[in-house]
Amino acid sequence: YQRKFTVNDMPVRKINEILYAFINYDTNGNLALFDPNSDDKMLVELSKMRRKYPYLNTKLSIGGWTLSADFSAMAANPTSRAHFVKQVVSAIQQLNMNGVDIDWEYPILRQGAPGDGKHYADLLCDLTSALDNLSKQTGEDYSVSIAAPGGVDKIEAIAKDDPTAWSRIVKCK
Repeated sequence: YQRKFTVNDMPVRKINEILYAFINYDTNGNLALFDPNSDDKMLVELSKMRRKYPYLNTKLSIGGWTLSADFSAMAANPTSRAHFVKQVVSAIQQLNMNGVDIDWEYPILRQGAPGDGKHYADLLCDLTSALDNLSKQTGEDYSVSIAAPGGVDKIEAIAKDDPTAWSRIVKCK
């Protein structure tokens, strides 16, 4: 909104997917708006846009460089992780979205902890499972995407922490 560009200014007929970035969360798994001056209005507009253009895929992007600090603690706690998954599913339903994008920068290496590789895979698989269950209820397709770590050091850190993490993520169901 500071740049005078809103959801309604997007060339919807020329795109097929919008990731709304970023949504915040806490170590207990509660979702929160990052910019309460804009997010509540823009998310409603995005929801309306998806109803008008049903081919449009929309996702909530959670985390990012600024908001990744609490992923490690939240994902490590099974109760907090389950609550986070429940909150994400609820938000997706309320906003008529197609999925979630997790932008955890970076498990283990940046504000992380040992065990992050396992918890990263657990989080992504829990989200995938919950959205698969939602799909069975609604008949809609939902997806989980990630802003995958691109650096070899980041990919290897996850694999070193949990050698099964990447294969588990690929096979989530």
